[in-house]
Amino acid sequence: MFEDRTERMEKRMKSLEDKLGKVSASIALLADVVKRLGEERKALTAEREGLLEANRKLLALMPQDSNRLHKDIFRRFIVPFMKDNAELVKMSSDKNVSALFDEIVDKGEVSVKEMSRKLRVHDAQIEEWGRFLEKNGLVTVKHDKGRVASIAKSF
Repeated sequence: MFEDRTERMEKRMKSLEDKLGKVSASIALLADVVKRLGEERKALTAEREGLLEANRKLLALMPQDSNRLHKDIFRRFIVPFMKDNAELVKMSSDKNVSALFDEIVDKGEVSVKEMSRKLRVHDAQIEEWGRFLEKNGLVTVKHDKGRVASIAKSF
């Protein structure tokens, strides 16, 4: 009985020693991986520093005026257009105005009532959008009894 117990204890001890050996081998492997990652990090850091230095040298060679060109274009052409046509920029970003214009282009002419139901807005809003599109030369607004009845494309 004692011998059986001793044998079982020895087997358990052997099993634990094997597991401990595997754990220490895994730890050694992980330590090696960490060491290699550290070395790779150092190499990549050195490469990064070299690339940054090369980039600085290239930027030093570039003339300073090249960066001003796009700023000049923006300042001289884009900004004045946006100031003069702020309403156009604002209205063109509205998806309902775009939907109205698309419908006009597709059909040639649309009724204000029909479009107000379709876009789920008041007739007055469709009239305002129509006047806006007419002011920008895209459509022709047709009146009936002092109110806008329909909007047709003008091109």
